[in-house]
Amino acid sequence: MTKTYIAVVDGPNRLVIVDAESGIRINYINLGGPIVNGPIVVGDKVTVITQKTSGSKMGRIYKMPSGSLITQFNI
Repeated sequence: MTKTYIAVVDGPNRLVIVDAESGIRINYINLGGPIVNGPIVVGDKVTVITQKTSGSKMGRIYKMPSGSLITQFNI
């Protein structure tokens, strides 16, 4: 059986990965900047856009539930 995970905003700079069936918190992702857009979950990945200190925006895609960074890009 495949597990289902959700990503929940847990403060201005942090996401928490939650097991959708049990409600147990699996992992935390510290984003390094305030969330501008997201999180958007597609399959086993979550995308979030954050504000950098320079004022520009950065997108990041993370693997769920590990929270490992897959890629990042400037917007």
